[in-house]
Amino acid sequence: MKILSHHLQYTRACHHHCTDRRDQQRGQNKARQPPSYIAKCRLRRYEPYFDLSLQHVSKAHLRRMRRWGDAERFVETGAAVSLADPIYLAVLPVVFAEGWEKVSSLMDVEPAIANVAPRWADAMPAMLATLSTSPTTVIHGDYRADNIFFAADGRTVLLDFQLTGLGSPSYDLAYFVTQSLLPDVAVTHERALFDRYIAALHAAGVSPAETTRLWEDYRLAALFCLVYPIVAARGMDFDDPRQFALIETMNRRCARAIDALDLESLLDA
Repeated sequence: MKILSHHLQYTRACHHHCTDRRDQQRGQNKARQPPSYIAKCRLRRYEPYFDLSLQHVSKAHLRRMRRWGDAERFVETGAAVSLADPIYLAVLPVVFAEGWEKVSSLMDVEPAIANVAPRWADAMPAMLATLSTSPTTVIHGDYRADNIFFAADGRTVLLDFQLTGLGSPSYDLAYFVTQSLLPDVAVTHERALFDRYIAALHAAGVSPAETTRLWEDYRLAALFCLVYPIVAARGMDFDDPRQFALIETMNRRCARAIDALDLESLLDA
């Protein structure tokens, strides 16, 4: 109840103070805050990134979790679930298959999606194993435009922490860029946003040796994130134009990423 109360209080404060909440379906039309902010939240001792999911964890314990690569402690407290957790291996193939059956039968599917989706479940265990291998950090898990407020003074506030987990530092960034930015913005700024994020990590003290594989993690996370529109489609009412359009938009953006980042090749690796 305490956690729920904090959710509601914090959400009301966000609506009062933050003037700009993004819409995932409309998409963000400019590349701005998220990469450096993700880095800041991952490395500073206590930021709004943690507020909505970790109220049952003491502040002293939070301070001890501030170091890069120390995310395992969040899993130990039960505040986060690793991407390597067996629950994902057990559940995701089933719900992905159900979602794909619905999407492929009721929507015009982009060729890139049609080529990748039938092979996604077989590749999923290896994807999760790689994305949960050190270096890891706490991930929001649903870092999309609908869950982000931008205040007029430049502050960023995140909502909706039900998927908080442990995974690759590239995970949230890949999901945000590939599914919340307009495709032409993403294709123009994608690598620059990634490079900005890496530069912020280095400036905060992360060794370059620990970031060498993060671009490949980014590509792998972008491929894994096909799970979001396909699984979400299971519970969507396709007779509702907005719900149908949201899945269509997410799939179109996934297709852009698959083509631009050559993600299909990862299925053969």
